[in-house]
Amino acid sequence: MKLKSTPGPWWLVATDDRHLSVHGTMETGAIFAGIARCPIDDGSDEELNANANLIVAAPDLYEALEEAMPFIDDALDVVEFMSESVLTEKCREAVRLARTALKKARGE
Repeated sequence: MKLKSTPGPWWLVATDDRHLSVHGTMETGAIFAGIARCPIDDGSDEELNANANLIVAAPDLYEALEEAMPFIDDALDVVEFMSESVLTEKCREAVRLARTALKKARGE
């Protein structure tokens, strides 16, 4: 399913020592900028940079998971056929979490 968000890739732009923003190219060709890192005292630079990197990776993570789901579904069928119920339940829970994440990304 196609996302309504700006497609990847997204990239980080440092506006100064304490601010980062996420940029991407919208389908219209316009550049968007959002989610600036504000100068605050209650988070480490390492944590804030990690958060920004995760946001930048979001389109790629979504695409990878969306592409993997058919293979994951096939693998789950094999696991259900060949395995004990504990492993099957763990696999089903992982697939449920993946589907939930994809739906969340689509705003469903």
